[in-house]
Amino acid sequence: MMNFPLTTVSILKHVETEYGNRELVSYCEQDSVFRYNYVEFSQRVRQLANSLISKGIKKGDRVATLAWNTHRHMELYYAISGIGAICHTINPRYSMDQIRYIVKHAGDKALYFDGDFLAIAAMLHSANLGVEHFTCLANDKASTEEFTFMVYDEELQSQTTDFVWPELDENTNAGLCYTSGTTGNPKGVLYTHRSICLHSLVSSHSENLDIESQDVVCPIVPMFHVNAWGLPYSVPLFGASMVFAGANMQPEKLYKILDDEAVTYIAGVPTILSALLGHMESKQMKPKALHKLLVGGAAPNSTFIEKFEQNFSIDVLHGWGMTETSPVATLCKLKPHLKEELTIGEQLALKNKQGRKLYGVELKLVNTDGSLVPHDGKSYGDLLVRGAWVSERYYGSETSSSNQDGWFATGDIATIDENNYLQIVDRSKDVIKSGGEWISSVELENIAATMPEVQQAAVIGAFHPKWDERPLMLLVTSPDVQVSKEEVKQFLQDKIPSWWMPDDFVFVKSLPIGATGKIQKRDLRDKYQNALVDSLP
Repeated sequence: MMNFPLTTVSILKHVETEYGNRELVSYCEQDSVFRYNYVEFSQRVRQLANSLISKGIKKGDRVATLAWNTHRHMELYYAISGIGAICHTINPRYSMDQIRYIVKHAGDKALYFDGDFLAIAAMLHSANLGVEHFTCLANDKASTEEFTFMVYDEELQSQTTDFVWPELDENTNAGLCYTSGTTGNPKGVLYTHRSICLHSLVSSHSENLDIESQDVVCPIVPMFHVNAWGLPYSVPLFGASMVFAGANMQPEKLYKILDDEAVTYIAGVPTILSALLGHMESKQMKPKALHKLLVGGAAPNSTFIEKFEQNFSIDVLHGWGMTETSPVATLCKLKPHLKEELTIGEQLALKNKQGRKLYGVELKLVNTDGSLVPHDGKSYGDLLVRGAWVSERYYGSETSSSNQDGWFATGDIATIDENNYLQIVDRSKDVIKSGGEWISSVELENIAATMPEVQQAAVIGAFHPKWDERPLMLLVTSPDVQVSKEEVKQFLQDKIPSWWMPDDFVFVKSLPIGATGKIQKRDLRDKYQNALVDSLP
């Protein structure tokens, strides 16, 4: 057989020749809208490649981005990796200290930034971390007194569309993302052309994401977060159109974009999609063409899927993954016999699980002694993973992040049922160990969040002199709503095992949210870990 390298350039060439007239729509600065097709996209990518080469960017160099979901960010994905350099997407929601650390650790040579992140770019320039080239992606920003930078579209206009892509080995490094790091500094995960292409091919299959050429896909998940779950690669691979919403994450604006552009498929985290759902419920309407939805990044509450599917006829696909798994590792598609055997209610309950592993990924559950945990849907175990697009070690580290058998420890506690459906029960550091039994903080939070008066819920294990840990629930209620501890307790009464009932409830104005939109339980534990002990007589 021929040696045909699996590279991001092969995706670019394929979409240009096979789906060249399919449209890309980008919502940019000052509410401007940019429209073009995949042929024109490919031309601009070649112009950008020429620009990168003219700056002295070479194979293996890291080129950083600080950007929203736009056509320019998408062009950077392909041009940077296409010349053999590494596209390093930076999450702007990290702290300034974390961003400085990440840029220095990655050794970035150039930075492309949106106008909204000018202050961060200025900070990085003054920090003198080795970044040689600064380019602003927005056309409405001029150089400041602090430092001088180029303007993206002006760079492209000075370059020809003629470019011969270098022949790259498929194991060449292509992308770099840093994990949020619950302890210590963020860690870098380096993706190869091969891992990106395999992830795109398998995840988009009809039994998985089911992306079709007639789809219009809007990746609401940010492109600075795990490569927007690989959608900038998998969507063009199958010829679907794309809509980039930019910084428009407010439910009213997002709804209008989805409706105006006849978007058929969206992907995002529960917080953003729940806000969109609330707006849809207030209008009693959905965006006119929307009928598919991918949710991940955190577990949605138990009514999330039911409302989208039953009230708005939008098919919800629940998935799981990590930065270290590129990220899609499991998706919850129902097996044919389950569609026939299960009631609608039972199917909805199953869809709340994270689903079955994709081809190319293997999972197993183990006890603390390393012995296997049965797949009975009840037994908890530490989740281990390995596969064709799973990280073997972190960027800059000589030490493998896998154990001796080549499995990566995810840090999740999970069950797997007899049909091989995975359910994440909790993070190993968040699961509550009470008197030798485990209580899922995630399940408690999801049930509490279905109470109409509750906007957000977080559960931590607080110290207890007898049981070691007991659940403490922190609640954010809807504005101008009064609810008592006893009312919350009554709501939970018949929905959870009696011994899961939190020992106390704390009402707060807000919960600490991290860079990836998740509740920072470490901060809550630091503040409330002795709350139950302090309240004892």
